[in-house]
Amino acid sequence: MTSRAMWTVYAGLWRRARQVVLLVLAGTAAAYGIVWLANAQGLRPEHPTAAEDFTILLLILGVSGVVGAAGVLLANSDTERLMLALPERVLRMPLRTWKLALIHLAFGVSVAALLALAATLPASFILKAEIVWWMPVAAASAVMPLAQLWAYTMGNAGLRPALASFIIYFGGLSWLVQRPFLVDAVKQGGLRGAALFLLYFAAVYLLLWAVTRVQRGGGWAASLPRRGLEAALPKARRPFRSAWAAQFWFEWRQFGWLLPAYVAGAAAAYFLGMPLIVGVFRMTDVTGESSAEPLFHIDWLTSAQYTWMGLFLAAFIGSILTGGVMLMRGGHWNSASSYLLTRPLGVSRISNARLLVLGAGAIVALGVLLAITGAIEGVVHLLGETTGLGFFLHQGYEALPLWLALAMHFGFLLVLMWACAWPISFVFALGGFALLLLPMLAIVWGGVLGGIIEPETARAKIAAWSPMLNWIAAGLVVAGLLVLAFMAQRRRYLHPIVPLLGAALWLAYSWGFVHFINRWEVPPGVKDWYVRFPHPINWPLWVAVSVVPLLPFFLHPLMMARIRHR
Repeated sequence: MTSRAMWTVYAGLWRRARQVVLLVLAGTAAAYGIVWLANAQGLRPEHPTAAEDFTILLLILGVSGVVGAAGVLLANSDTERLMLALPERVLRMPLRTWKLALIHLAFGVSVAALLALAATLPASFILKAEIVWWMPVAAASAVMPLAQLWAYTMGNAGLRPALASFIIYFGGLSWLVQRPFLVDAVKQGGLRGAALFLLYFAAVYLLLWAVTRVQRGGGWAASLPRRGLEAALPKARRPFRSAWAAQFWFEWRQFGWLLPAYVAGAAAAYFLGMPLIVGVFRMTDVTGESSAEPLFHIDWLTSAQYTWMGLFLAAFIGSILTGGVMLMRGGHWNSASSYLLTRPLGVSRISNARLLVLGAGAIVALGVLLAITGAIEGVVHLLGETTGLGFFLHQGYEALPLWLALAMHFGFLLVLMWACAWPISFVFALGGFALLLLPMLAIVWGGVLGGIIEPETARAKIAAWSPMLNWIAAGLVVAGLLVLAFMAQRRRYLHPIVPLLGAALWLAYSWGFVHFINRWEVPPGVKDWYVRFPHPINWPLWVAVSVVPLLPFFLHPLMMARIRHR
């Protein structure tokens, strides 16, 4: 009877996650199909380099693994509260805790092994990669239980404890997989390697069982003595000095730590995930037909490109996740929540509190990135080396002092986090281009499909019309910004200094950008991929994107007012 109940739970887990798993398998098959067609049509070199083959393999494995793991964790989490945690209905199942933990780990491992196997086996005869087939399967089977341990046991603890546990879990694993004794044990195989593998699984399972048992008993607070429970209760706060201060506190408690936490989490995933992946593949000789040299002999901490790419991806991905979560929580963007509709506070004051909270979150997130940069530089300095990050960021900007070049780069990360956390601004800014360019492209290529226009003529017409339409679209975007600013100012949704300050900052930034670009020259000896800006720059697109950071000041209060007053 018990085994039948466990199989029922396993089948329920499969029903919730099967669509994602099947979609990932179809995507993997499509990716290998494209590579096979490229080989058949002679679009790839007859003897591609080992780095090219391995990069394609790593991309297919990485995308399938990340999407599959995220699908399993999300499908079996408390999605109603947007938390990676086992929901109450799962914690209340009439199963022993050890069985509940075991069935979830078994499902995660089986899905991870299936996806890794499907992504690895075709590599030997399509990519011609000499890779031990079981290595990615073993790696996926080892990482997935750790992800489940982190998600299911720390999801209810809040953002900061979850982030700290994430760093501890995956930081420990990324350090462990690069230890020489473990690499030798895996390469040699046999009973020693199998014993280490089973010992790892046992440790992860025992941790998951222990914390799941605590959660099923009411959480950590229920296990504290009464005196300790009273000490853990929140203290009474002093009355707020104003309604605006109360609103700011409320918004900060709701959304203030989202951006710093997601940026820190994305940075942790990058700086811990890449050494983890490379450490796993160093356990075997991953080569291609054209090379017998093992790949990825890179010291990640001393690579300036690796460090800066991690900072950029952390800022971009963290802010995108923040915007998505805020969009799904409590009607943040459309202001349709009951609290905001009945709050006895004006639109301008609520909007100013929200803008200030997200701006403060971006500043805190920038501090997190600077702290990560300083920590990496400090560790590398103790090792007697340097990342060369300052020299790397100064390349192509020798006309500027080093401090100004660094301020420009890290200031860009600040603006990126602020702008990407308001995704609706990009929809508004790029809407002008879609409004003009998409009909033109549809008409021209429709004529090609109908046999009215030749393809060469179509390309020539698009090249001739696009510059003018791009400038018209940029003009529409700027005109839309001015209309929004006028409407928000006329209805007194903003403090008068806000549009003036925004216009002054935009003019100063634009003057500096244009002035510097006109003087900028590619330094001799720099590779093409090293060039910071394309030549010529798409100035209309730059004009449209440059106003994106200003849009939230006017667009957000107008949207809030529309919902509250309709």
